[in-house]
Amino acid sequence: MRAEQQTAAHGIVEPALRAGLNAAAIGILISLGRDVPAHAWEPADEALGKHE
Repeated sequence: MRAEQQTAAHGIVEPALRAGLNAAAIGILISLGRDVPAHAWEPADEALGKHE
């Protein structure tokens, strides 16, 4: 019975809409994956710069 419920739940969202939402989510994750580490290094660079 659970497999039938899962199959029915997946049929609610159109495949094209699901693909678009997945693409948007992946884009957001890639953006965060690049942005967060870049900003994480700023305090360390600043502290090392003061040490010289």
